[in-house]
Amino acid sequence: MARLAGKLLGANYLEFDGTQPYTKWAALKGSWPRRRGKHKALVIAAQPGDLNRLSERLGWLRGYEFSVGWVIDSFWEDRIPRVAKGHFDQLFITDGDLTDSWEKRTGTSTAWLPWGAEALRQPELAQERPVDLQRLGRQPGAWDDDDRATAAAVKQGMTYRGRPPYSDSLEEGQRMLRATLVQAKYVLAFSNRVGNADYTHKRHEYVTGRWTQALAAGACVAGLSPRCRATRELLWPEGLLELSGIDLESGIAEVAAAAQTWTPEVAVQNRQKALERLDWRHRFAELASALEWSAPRLQAELDEIRELLAP
Repeated sequence: MARLAGKLLGANYLEFDGTQPYTKWAALKGSWPRRRGKHKALVIAAQPGDLNRLSERLGWLRGYEFSVGWVIDSFWEDRIPRVAKGHFDQLFITDGDLTDSWEKRTGTSTAWLPWGAEALRQPELAQERPVDLQRLGRQPGAWDDDDRATAAAVKQGMTYRGRPPYSDSLEEGQRMLRATLVQAKYVLAFSNRVGNADYTHKRHEYVTGRWTQALAAGACVAGLSPRCRATRELLWPEGLLELSGIDLESGIAEVAAAAQTWTPEVAVQNRQKALERLDWRHRFAELASALEWSAPRLQAELDEIRELLAP
């Protein structure tokens, strides 16, 4: 996503290795007075601490005229670094329920900019989808065994596919995932309130790429949706199959019943809604507006989306 943002915004793109921690020196500089310069900076931070990248390699000495930060895993509000307090002019976070908290903690204007998906450059929608239910990502314990889930699906006369293929290459992995999702009627995803893991938040619920990517591929999402602003305001009921719980047998039966009524038009409607609400380009437009940044290439692709959505 960040690479796409850099390309469409026409920015000088720098990528950091997220597995390498930022230096203590960078964190310390977050408490120093801010320097002002002639340039503008956008930091797309995987988690709050990555905002420190502004002071690590992005030209601390020259400073910036205007700095914007977009924090993805913003639910870790207890990890907000000092650099967020006074060194950014505008912050965006993906958790719409925490904007007031972030603004109070940082003293910086904070707005909601939710997670999205690549909806414009998706594989062509197929008339037939051979997979009734496709697993994507972590699952509750009852659903974690793919062999057991497959056996339960066979009993219901439906097709279940377990973990998608994996690639060490980010680009190839995304291509393989898109090719997998366009074959599925439903994609399995549960909120972190029932499918918790060490890397998920224990209290705040949030929409992840499992929902947005599935919908952009035309699939519906079966499971238990997060109880959060993004679900309420960004997703649509027709694209969600809310299961009665996390029990495997009953859940498979519910998906099997829903799959019987699935039509290709469902995928078309999901793709259209995703173009309208989820595509990354809408998010990038918000960032460009905050930066007062002209982005002709981004505008051209937004115009392309508008043409596709026109009656």
